[in-house]
Amino acid sequence: MVTIREATIADTPAIARVHQSSARGLGRTHYTPEDIETWAGSITPERYLHSIEEQYVVVAVEQGEIVGWGQLNAEKSEIVAVYVTPARAGAGVGRALLTHLEEVASNLGCRTLSLWSSLNAVGFYQRYGYQVTERSVDKLSNDEIPAIRMVKTTIT
Repeated sequence: MVTIREATIADTPAIARVHQSSARGLGRTHYTPEDIETWAGSITPERYLHSIEEQYVVVAVEQGEIVGWGQLNAEKSEIVAVYVTPARAGAGVGRALLTHLEEVASNLGCRTLSLWSSLNAVGFYQRYGYQVTERSVDKLSNDEIPAIRMVKTTIT
């Protein structure tokens, strides 16, 4: 069973591990090896310190292990991230994270949510009502990788 809880500073190494493993394991179906290393190489535990202090960041815990994480910027009505370890992809962890973030956003008054999706996650978000609005790039450090802008209206 998956439990969603608010992330703490102590969770940053596990969040980075999940993020890197997801980029490398799930991204390889849609990205070049160079893109994946650009993406995964920009990930460090320190990257999440400001986010945890300034935004709403959660982790998905299963049998004591962090197996996913998500981030909401309610001020911008934006889902910043939903990542799951490759071993738990397709097992409902991503759905649990996304549903939780949407509920929090709705409770905070957000009626529309946007996000930047990796190419491999577009189908996941479409299943939950997000629509493609723009094809562009995600800026990572000094590099860029292809990404898709998506929006969902009427969050309930």
